[in-house]
Amino acid sequence: MKHIIFLLAVIVVACNSQPSKQVSDSSASDSNATELVEKGQVEKNNFCNELAEEILKSSPRYKKLTEGLTQAVKRNGGSSVSITMEKSPDASGNNLQEHSASYEMQLTENYPDRQVSIARFVFDPAKTQLYEYDIIADSLKSIPFDQALLNNAQDYCK
Repeated sequence: MKHIIFLLAVIVVACNSQPSKQVSDSSASDSNATELVEKGQVEKNNFCNELAEEILKSSPRYKKLTEGLTQAVKRNGGSSVSITMEKSPDASGNNLQEHSASYEMQLTENYPDRQVSIARFVFDPAKTQLYEYDIIADSLKSIPFDQALLNNAQDYCK
């Protein structure tokens, strides 16, 4: 019984902890995105919540996590799966409580009595890079996404 209580306490603490700003080695896509910014092909600050969410949805990691997830959640009595924006550079304009230099999002399963966080993601507009929070290593891991979205801010940010 003591082991179960201890395990539950560890899970609760781990689920409630905020992502650290440590970043693991970035991938080749990070350097490609940086080159686009340096060449002036992408405006660094021309981002919004909608674009950050679309960037997340374009990542293979997000697609893998959500494949068949909505049906599984509904079979278990839940209502949906959603992306929750936790922090943003424009927190006041987006009704968020906390300001951040990056877009911090979590993928959640939604049930009538609770929201379960499955994964946390961070999009850093200054580096034009998407990260997944690795709870074990307490660091951010660079993940690929559709780089073409970086040039489509006007379609998402109005």
